[in-house]
Amino acid sequence: MARAQKIAHLGNWDWDIRNNTLSCSDESFRIYGLSPQERVPTYETFIAAVHPEDREAVTEAIDAALHDRRHYNIEHRLVRPDGTIRCVHGRGEVIRDNTGAPERMIGTVQDITHRKRTEESLRMIRLQQQAMLDNIPDLVWLKDDESRFIAVNAAFGQSCGFLPADLIGKTDLDVWPTDLATLYREDDARVMKSGKQIRTVEPLVDVQGRRTWIETIKMPIFDGSGTVIGTTGIARDITERMQVDNALRESEARFREIFEQNEDAIILLARETLDILDANGAAEALMGYNREELMRLGPWSFIAPDDYGMVIEAIPPAGDTTPFHLDRISAVRIDGTRLIASIWGKIIRLRDTEVVYCSIRDITKKIRMEEEAQITQARLIHANKMTSLGVLVSGIAHEINNPNTFIQGNAALIEDVWFDTIPILDSHRTENGDFILGGLPIGEIERIVPRLLHGVKEGSRRISAIVNNLKDFAREDTAKSYTPISVNRIVEDARLILSYQIHRYTDHFRLDLAENLPLAQGKSQQIEQVVINLIMNALQALPGKGAGVIVSTDADTIASVITITVRDEGEGMSPEVMERLTEPFFSTKLERGGTGLGLSISAAIIREHNGTLKFESTPGRGTTATVTLPIAHRLENEVPASPGG
Repeated sequence: MARAQKIAHLGNWDWDIRNNTLSCSDESFRIYGLSPQERVPTYETFIAAVHPEDREAVTEAIDAALHDRRHYNIEHRLVRPDGTIRCVHGRGEVIRDNTGAPERMIGTVQDITHRKRTEESLRMIRLQQQAMLDNIPDLVWLKDDESRFIAVNAAFGQSCGFLPADLIGKTDLDVWPTDLATLYREDDARVMKSGKQIRTVEPLVDVQGRRTWIETIKMPIFDGSGTVIGTTGIARDITERMQVDNALRESEARFREIFEQNEDAIILLARETLDILDANGAAEALMGYNREELMRLGPWSFIAPDDYGMVIEAIPPAGDTTPFHLDRISAVRIDGTRLIASIWGKIIRLRDTEVVYCSIRDITKKIRMEEEAQITQARLIHANKMTSLGVLVSGIAHEINNPNTFIQGNAALIEDVWFDTIPILDSHRTENGDFILGGLPIGEIERIVPRLLHGVKEGSRRISAIVNNLKDFAREDTAKSYTPISVNRIVEDARLILSYQIHRYTDHFRLDLAENLPLAQGKSQQIEQVVINLIMNALQALPGKGAGVIVSTDADTIASVITITVRDEGEGMSPEVMERLTEPFFSTKLERGGTGLGLSISAAIIREHNGTLKFESTPGRGTTATVTLPIAHRLENEVPASPGG
C-alpha cells in the first residue's frame, strides 16, 4: 500500500477530532516535507503548513464538512519546512457518533504540483498561440470536420462582430448571411474531399453591412494517420487592391494625355537598363532628336559624360521608390549646344512594370541669373559685415559695461561692510544668543554671505570677460600674446559657470584634475570658451540624469602638452556625423536651437593655440573629446603652478 501511495503521490490521514490527534501515512508526511519521527501531527500542525493565502479557504472547507455535513474537497497550496511550495488536493469525510457530533475525519491528500504546472504550461501555450493569431492582421480560423469553428483570431471576430471565444462551436451559418455561409461551407467540403489547398477570391459582408472582397487560402488539417479532420484558412481584404486596379486602367489613359501635353521634357526609362521607353514632344524639342532617335540612342545621347555617374547613382535601386532630384546636370543638344538642366524623377508602375519617370527642365538662364545675384550679394555682405559688427559690439559693450561697473564697485563696498559688520553680529550673539537674519540662523548667514559676495564678484568678472571677447571678435588685438594659463583653474571655472546646466542634465558629473599640472600656453578666456562648449555638448548628449560626464586633465612632459579630456556616457555619434563634426553650421541639434558654430569655433581656437581637438565616439557608448595644448615655457623667476593647477 505504501508503495502504491508513493507512486500515486497519494497519502491518507485520520483526524481524531476529540483528542486532536492526526494519524498520517508515510506518503502524507513526505508530501508535507516531514519525517514521521519529527513530531506528532495535530490539526494545528496541518493548518500551519497550509499556504497563508489559502488558509482561510481550507479552514472554511473543514468547518463546512464538520457543521454543514459537506464533503471535504479542496485544492490548495502548502509550504514545506524548507520553504518549497507544493499544490495538493485534499478529500475527506466526517464520521459522527450516535448523536451526530463529529468524532473523526478521514481523508486523503494528493500531491498535484506536477499536474498544476503542466496545466499552467498548457494555459500559457494556448495564450501564446492565441496571441500569435491575434497579431496577424488577416482573418485566420480553424474548423473541425463538421465546419465548426475551433479557433479564430481577433481580426476574424472584428469582421463579423463576435468575440473570438463566442465563435467556438459555431458554424458559418451562425455568423454570415446564408448565401455566403453556404459558399464557404462548399469550399470546406471541397478541401476536405480533395485533401488539397485551394485559393479563391470571395465576397464578404462585414459587421457594418459593407460588401468587400477577400482573397482566401483554405487548407486541410490531417491527423497522425493522414485522415482529414478539419480545415484552416486565412483571408485578406483585397477590396482596395481591386479598386486600385480598376483606377489604374483609367489613370493610364489620363497619363498619356498629360504626358504628351506637358511643357517640360519627359522621358520614361527602363528600371534595369535605363533604355528610353518613351519621350514626349517637349523632350524632342529640347534635345533636337525625334522620339525614335531618342529611344534608339538612349539618355547618354544628350547627358554630358561627366554627369553619367551622377544620373546612375540618383536612380533608386530595385525595391526603392523614393523620388529623386538632380539640381543641375550638363546636357548637350544634337547641334552641340550645351545647357544646364534639372531632373525630377520617380519610380512609377505602368502595365505591371516599374519605369523611371524623368521630368527635365532647362534652367540655364535661371542658373546664370542666380550666380550673378550671389556674386552681387556676397560683395555687399563683405563690404558691410565688419562695419555692422563693430557698431553692434560697441553698443553691447557700452550697454553692459556701465551697469557692470556699478556691480563691481558695489560688491566691493558690500564686502567691506560685511566684514565690518561681523564683529557687531558676533557681539550681539554673545550677549543674546543665536538669532535669525534673513530667515536663516546667524551661523548659516556667516557661511553663506561670503560665498554670495564671491559669486557676485565672479559673475561680474565673467561679464567683463564676455564683453572683452566680443571686442576681440570684432577687432582682434594682434599685440596680445599667449601667456601661461592654469588649465585646472579654467576647468573649475567652467564647472562653476555651468553648475545649473550640470545639475539639470546629470547626477554624475566628476572632475579628475591632475595635481601639480604645468601651466599651458594660451589665452585663458578662449580656452574656457572651448571647455564650456565641450562640456555643454557632452551634457546635451546624455540620455538621462543617470548617465555621467567626466572631465580630466593630464600632462605629457615628453610631448610637452597639456591634455583636457571630456568623456560622456551619451548617445554617441555615427561615422558620418563624426566626419562633419567641426564643419561650420553643421549641427545635430538644430531643432533645439543649435547653430552648428560651437565646435567649428572651438576647433579654430585650438588650432590657433598650436593644439589639437580630436573626438572618439561609438553609437550608444558615448563620446570622448580630447584637447591638447602646449606646455608654457617656464621662466627662471616664474612661480610654479600650485597643486591642483
